[in-house]
Amino acid sequence: MNLKDKLKIYSSTETTAQSSDPVSFLESLGGTRKTDGNSVFWKFAEVYPLNSIIPEYSDISGTTQLRGYSAFQGKGEMFDLASLLFFDLETTSLSTGTGNYPFLTGIGYVSDENFIVEQFFMQDYSSEPAILRDLLQYFHSFPALVTFNGKSFDVPLLKSRYRLNRVPGFPVHMHNVDLLHPCRAMFRSVYDSCSLKTMEERSLGIYREDDIPGWLIPDVFFTFQKEGSDPRLENVIRHNKIDITSMATLLLFIDGMYQVVRDGDYHKLPDMTHLNIARHLYRRDIDLFIDIVNFCGHSILNDHSLFKKYSTALKRKGMRDQAIAFWKKDMSLFSLEELAKHSEHIDRDYFKASTYCQTAFDLIDRDISSIKGTPLDNARKDMLHNRFSRRNDRLQKKMENNR
Repeated sequence: MNLKDKLKIYSSTETTAQSSDPVSFLESLGGTRKTDGNSVFWKFAEVYPLNSIIPEYSDISGTTQLRGYSAFQGKGEMFDLASLLFFDLETTSLSTGTGNYPFLTGIGYVSDENFIVEQFFMQDYSSEPAILRDLLQYFHSFPALVTFNGKSFDVPLLKSRYRLNRVPGFPVHMHNVDLLHPCRAMFRSVYDSCSLKTMEERSLGIYREDDIPGWLIPDVFFTFQKEGSDPRLENVIRHNKIDITSMATLLLFIDGMYQVVRDGDYHKLPDMTHLNIARHLYRRDIDLFIDIVNFCGHSILNDHSLFKKYSTALKRKGMRDQAIAFWKKDMSLFSLEELAKHSEHIDRDYFKASTYCQTAFDLIDRDISSIKGTPLDNARKDMLHNRFSRRNDRLQKKMENNR
């Protein structure tokens, strides 16, 4: 569909169908009418056997701790699947401004051996405070939310709606498990995007049929407001349900990946993710970081920033012999500088340190940054030459003083 066709959706000249009875229409979709004073909203509910959402977890009668995910959060918290509230909004626009209304709020949670999805539909704008009040019981029953991009969109918008409607009680400091962040940490540059749809298709094998495009969802609500019905609303409800159930499956997938890393079974990781996971581990667990680099081989260190992190990690862990062997095999300008530092400050062998500087001068004069022939960026050439010159001058003075 081109831009002209999309704009027709919002055209005021388009013929409006005869208004329908919204009550009959929403009941036909399986909705249950709820009242709060003079306000009316609608609730949709569906119960899924948990093993249909998460096949690996056929028995949920006991606690299901997310040991892999919890270990990499660095906050000492142990998350359990049954303690999490999955949460997703369908809204009237893509902004977090005050004019954006969440007209469909979906939640999901574990109950016994089932996964329950409940959805709250705003029949009209006056329904919003009633929905917000009803949702509070869920927010206070679970210690953490699970969202996808919720830290940037869903949760800030929801907090704003509670404030604007003067409905007190929302737990503003409730922990938010935002699945977008671990997905980006592991799959950026591996997949074209890290959207929920991409993660579903590429990692979970979930393919949506006849899914409504996200950009079209606001118009469904506006049409419902004008006409009292819109057959596309059923698609929006289904879209929101899949968002909720997919997040549960995705969280278990991420937990499984973290568990694989903790167990050192790196060969089980998805293809091309090792580089990103190594970056992630450098900030979380330096021992596992060194371990995964050693497993992958030094080819993973073609990434310059990761190369430097590996050198720093070896030094930090006191693995200097391994670091020296690594630098000598590499013999890049970075490695030569590290070898010169070690020879000067640890071994006190100023002659050897100066020899490394001379090797560096030879590489710089040949416009390469390593013995492998990697081209040297001209913008860095003078800076590197000056840095090695200052080090070598200092070394010459130290050698003269030791004669």
